[in-house]
Amino acid sequence: MKNNKQAELRHDLLSGDWVIVSPSRANVGKKPSSKECPFCNIEKQEKPTLIYSNGKEVNDLKNWTTVVIPNKFPILTPGKIKEEKENDFYIRTKSSGFHEIVVTKNHLKSLAYLPLKKVKEVFDCFQKRMIEYKKHDFVKCSFVFHNHGSLAGASQPHPHSQILTTPFVDNEFRLFLDNAKSYYSREKQCLQCKVLEMEKKNKKRIIFENDNFIAYIPFA
Repeated sequence: MKNNKQAELRHDLLSGDWVIVSPSRANVGKKPSSKECPFCNIEKQEKPTLIYSNGKEVNDLKNWTTVVIPNKFPILTPGKIKEEKENDFYIRTKSSGFHEIVVTKNHLKSLAYLPLKKVKEVFDCFQKRMIEYKKHDFVKCSFVFHNHGSLAGASQPHPHSQILTTPFVDNEFRLFLDNAKSYYSREKQCLQCKVLEMEKKNKKRIIFENDNFIAYIPFA
């Protein structure tokens, strides 16, 4: 019998997708006993996997400005994938993957209010960790998200982002890739490039654009 606290992946036979079931996540919303912010006292958290100090990668927390730490209540944990059946029908596996937190030092300033060099640190952390994840055969896809405020699901007010990996490619994302591949085989053109071309032409749904990025509201 499995430990009911062990997170696992369950295969949905109806949709063909995998679902993460993580009972330990029920503890996330509980307030810590200490009144101190856990991310302002980063040395008391899990051992960092990456530390930055004013634009440079360093080995200690002495003057840290951005840090990556393992999530204390992970949805996924590193390890080999081993499938097993329940009643010779349902399939489950251990929830193999990484679940880490990227924390910026300023308790009061969210990512949007940080200077550009501090924002770059955050994206450098995303990139470096994803490159590291690729070395493991149980990593098939990486996700980055940032919950801003309690209404968005943030359990801690201190600004932070999260990175997690899955041992599968999500069905919705796989469909996106398959459609792009199918379009290219027919038209010999990148589908996303064509979408951007059309959005820039009609200018109705563009929210923001500069030399490097564009944000727009999807047509559908």
